Amino acid sequence: KTNVPEFGAGSNSRNPVWGATGNPFNPMLNAGGSSGGSAAALATDMLPVCTGSDTGGSLRNPAAFCGVVGFRPSPGMVAVERRAMGWTPISVLGPMGRSVADVCLLFATQVGQHDSDPLSFPLEPEAYAEPWPVDLGSLRVAYTEDFGGAPVDKSIRRTFREKIKAMKPFFRSLDKVEVDYGGADRCFDVIRAVSFLSRYHDAYNNNREMLGPNIIANYELGAKLSLADFAWAHGEQTRIFRAFQEIYKDYDLVIGPTVGFSPFPWKQLYIEEMDGKKLGTYYHWMATKYFVTLTSNPAVSLPCGVDDKKMPFGLQVVGRFRGDGEVLGAAHAMEQAFKTNPVLARPLPNIAKLRKPVPALKSIVTHPPKLNAKVARGPAPGAREARALGRKRSRQRPRPRTRRAVSALPLRERPTTPGAVPRLPGVLLYRTSSFRPGDATSGDVPRSRGSVPVARQGSTPNGGSDEQAEVRDGGGPAGRDGRLYPDRLRQFVCLQQRL
Repeated sequence: KTNVPEFGAGSNSRNPVWGATGNPFNPMLNAGGSSGGSAAALATDMLPVCTGSDTGGSLRNPAAFCGVVGFRPSPGMVAVERRAMGWTPISVLGPMGRSVADVCLLFATQVGQHDSDPLSFPLEPEAYAEPWPVDLGSLRVAYTEDFGGAPVDKSIRRTFREKIKAMKPFFRSLDKVEVDYGGADRCFDVIRAVSFLSRYHDAYNNNREMLGPNIIANYELGAKLSLADFAWAHGEQTRIFRAFQEIYKDYDLVIGPTVGFSPFPWKQLYIEEMDGKKLGTYYHWMATKYFVTLTSNPAVSLPCGVDDKKMPFGLQVVGRFRGDGEVLGAAHAMEQAFKTNPVLARPLPNIAKLRKPVPALKSIVTHPPKLNAKVARGPAPGAREARALGRKRSRQRPRPRTRRAVSALPLRERPTTPGAVPRLPGVLLYRTSSFRPGDATSGDVPRSRGSVPVARQGSTPNGGSDEQAEVRDGGGPAGRDGRLYPDRLRQFVCLQQRL
């Protein structure tokens, strides 16, 4: 488990059960959120990859604070089975990793259509298993300090200008642009609150006293809204979307600071004011990210050196509409180029200094977890239901029941047509039916010629089905040799999500 704020609401990973997650570069500072525990684990090499969700920046904010990579995909790329409002694309699932290449590898296991998400659509996962080749020297890049109206601290603006100066030689052009911010703050308030109203209706009415202040505030804001407010918000989001896409007529990417502030003390719930002016809500300080959420464009938070306080600085790289492969490829190329410049290179925490525990992080625990649970026998929760659903789909749509790869599909070169989906060179495709038809793991699975070495992560919590035996022998996504293979990772992640 990795730490999060209650229900993922907020960008400070602290709660009364597990305590607070300290920043790997200074444990007394905030690691971000909601996936702050995941970002800290990645930065300290405790995990190779992590998954998370992103509404107002829950993947991008902790990635920026901890010096790792976080990717918010386009809505529909990764199916969201548990989203209460299926037609609202404000929240998405996505990957985090220590490098863009690792993020791509995990992303390939996540993408695809699922009949529980009306926004999902068919994709070729193997097309995203490796970063697309991108020539930085051909890119026309636009940059903005605040996306036209988001709160950004003066020191972060100063740091961002230094980064822009250092990276300017890498691109064909790097120009400052004006972004139409519009009514983004009010628009996000409404759309987010309506989502909370739908998700927490029963919990608020039946167990309000068990909810934290962030959940209650969002729910009550939604309860006060009218249909006219909702209609305006969706109209304004559409206008913001269309205005933002105009930039891509002249540019390939838009970049800006991922976060408008340096990591702050973990005891401080959020940024309340800037330059003496009070900010609107507990998440207003995250506007550099939720503005991009409203546009629905894919965005990567890329490590980019440190700020004035020697804390990690995240660069937000925003691709064109539905340009997920393109923006990941560009981010990878930037990552490789940044390694040659100490001003832009990814910072690494001092692991030796982190070996000493920080008791203060546990000081807020009032409901500690019960760790004396006995090992339960039988399948994991939900396993029987998952297998029953698989058998039902198998009867409805028969397919061959072969455990191993039965045929290799031919490779084709990456197409040059804009928007086309490539099969990447160096990736062999196999047709496999190791899982029940209808599961996200059926179909084409990439087997890379290479692999990523990782530590063994323990046994897989599978339900014991004979058809799931492929992921048992190596302790989860790793093989017997302790290495992480794309096909095994994909099956392991999808199996865990299913169970």
